[in-house]
Amino acid sequence: MVDDYQGTKLRVVLTKEASESYQHAIAGANKACVAQLLRYIKWLGDIGKLRSRDQFNSEGDGIFAIKANCGLRAYGWYSDRYPQTFVIGHVILKKKQKLDLVDFNRVKRVRQQYEME
Repeated sequence: MVDDYQGTKLRVVLTKEASESYQHAIAGANKACVAQLLRYIKWLGDIGKLRSRDQFNSEGDGIFAIKANCGLRAYGWYSDRYPQTFVIGHVILKKKQKLDLVDFNRVKRVRQQYEME
C-alpha cells in the first residue's frame, strides 16, 4: 500500500500503525478486495470525497471509514495540522458492520499522537 498519496484534491497519508495493521488485514482478504480499497483511497485523494455510504462514512468523533465490499476498512480523519490531508490510522478486515470500540479507541489514540507530533 502507498504510505503517501498526493491526489488532486487531498493528500492521503498512512501512519506507521496503519501500515502495520494493513499488512495484517490483507492476509485474510482477496486481491480484488485489496485493489478496491486502494482504488477508493486514490479516488478520495483525487476527488476529495467518495460517492456513497457504501464506500465512505462517518464513525463519529471525526473518524471516517473507507470501506471495501469484502469487509476491508481503512479508518482515518481529516488532519487539523495539515490542510487538505486525510490520515489513515488503522486498517482491518471486519466480520460485521459496526466498528468495535477497541478499534475506535485505537484510531482515536493514533490520531491524538499524530496531531501532537
